[in-house]
Amino acid sequence: MKKLIALAVLLFASTGANAYDYGTTGMVAGLAGAGVALGLVFGAVPAIGTIAIGAAVSGITFDPTQTGASVITAQLNSKAPMTTPAGYTAPVYPNSQPVPPSTVTSSATYGLSGQPYSGYATKAALCNARSAGGYAVSNDCYSAGGGWTGTIISSVSCPSGYTVSGSNCVLSSASAVQKPADGKCVIVRTGNTFAVDPQDSVDCAAKPATIEVQPSYVKETLPDGTVKQVTLNSDGTATATQSKPNTSTNNTETQTSNFGAPAADGTVKLTGRAEGATSGIGTGAGSGVTAFDKSGLATESTQTGIKSDTAAIKDALTGTADTTLAGAQTGFDSAASARASALNGLNQNPTDTGGFTWGFDIASLVPAQCGCAPLTMTIQGHTGTFDWCPYLDQARDILGYMVYVGTLFMLVTTLVGTKKD
Repeated sequence: MKKLIALAVLLFASTGANAYDYGTTGMVAGLAGAGVALGLVFGAVPAIGTIAIGAAVSGITFDPTQTGASVITAQLNSKAPMTTPAGYTAPVYPNSQPVPPSTVTSSATYGLSGQPYSGYATKAALCNARSAGGYAVSNDCYSAGGGWTGTIISSVSCPSGYTVSGSNCVLSSASAVQKPADGKCVIVRTGNTFAVDPQDSVDCAAKPATIEVQPSYVKETLPDGTVKQVTLNSDGTATATQSKPNTSTNNTETQTSNFGAPAADGTVKLTGRAEGATSGIGTGAGSGVTAFDKSGLATESTQTGIKSDTAAIKDALTGTADTTLAGAQTGFDSAASARASALNGLNQNPTDTGGFTWGFDIASLVPAQCGCAPLTMTIQGHTGTFDWCPYLDQARDILGYMVYVGTLFMLVTTLVGTKKD
C-alpha cells in the first residue's frame, strides 16, 4: 500500500530530532531552528515508514492547503528549539522559544491635547481623524476649511514586552513579545496540552480553516475526505494518524505512528507504526482489516524462526510413512474373505463341519396358486411333509373371533369406564 504520510527530517544541532511532514507538496522545515529540510513530498519515497523505530522526533508538520495560510507544526518535544527570527537569539536548552532583541527603537505616537484623540502614527492621520480633510501645520491641526482644531502632542511608545528608556525600548518580558510574521505557526506543547504559540499571534491567526486545534489534538480535514490528526494521549504518549479514502478500492487507508511519552530532557521517540485499511469510505467506513505493527518484520530473528518452522514441516512431509493402518486393513480383508467363502460353501453344499445336513424349502411356504400347500422339510436326508391346509380355515375363524371379542371389550370399556382425575 502506498505511503500516506511523508516526513521532513531536521538535523537539530541540539536535539538531532526528526519532524514528520503531513503535507502534500514542497519542503517543510517544521521546527527548523538550525536544521536543514530534506525536501520530501507527500506520498513519495522516502516516506514515514523509513524512519527507524526509536528515532527522536521534534514535531509533526501540516503543509498549508490554501493560499496565504500558515504552515502548522504540532510540537511533540516541548524543549525542541523553534525557528529563530532575524534579530532574535536562538533558544537555549531547555527553553524552546527564541529570545527577542534586548532593545528596539521606540516609536512616536500623536494625539490632541485635551481631546480624545491619541495613538496615531502620524500627525496627518491625527488631524484627518479629528476633521475630515484636516491637515497639520507644525504642532497644530486645522480643518479642511482652515479652522484650528487642536494642539498636537507626541508620546514615545514601545511594542508589547518592552518599556521606554529614553529614545529606545528595553526588553522587560520576553514572553509578551510577538514574533515577526514568517508564515509558520507552532502549536506549542505544554505538559500534555496543545495551544497556539502565544508569541506568534499573526501567523497562528492565519492557520488554514481546515485545521482544528484542541487541547488534546490537532486535526486537519481535507475536502477529499483525508483526515490527519496528532493526538496527545492521557499517559503522555502521542499518536499521529492519517486516513485517506481510496475510491478505486472503496477502502479507507490508514497509517498510524506511535510516539512515547517525553523523557526527562524532552526527547520524544517513535515507538511503532502500523498500516491498514477499512472497508468503505467517508461515513461508510467499517472495521475492515485490522492495522498491524510492522516493526518486527524482516528482522534476523523473525527470518530464522520462519526457516526453522519450514524445515520442520518439510521433515514431517518427507519422513517414513506409518504402516500400522495398512497392516490392519490387510488383516480385515483376509478375515472378511474367509467368512464370505464359508457362507458361499454352505449355500452350495448344505452340510456343516459336523456332518449335519440342513435343508429347508422356503418355496413350500409360498402357495403356487391362490390356495394352501403342504409344508415340506428335509432333515438329515429324511423328508417330511405336513399338510396344514385343513386347519387353516379353523385357525382363521378362531383368530377372527378373538379379534371381535377384543374389539367389543375395548368399546364397552371405553364407553362405560370411569374417567380418572
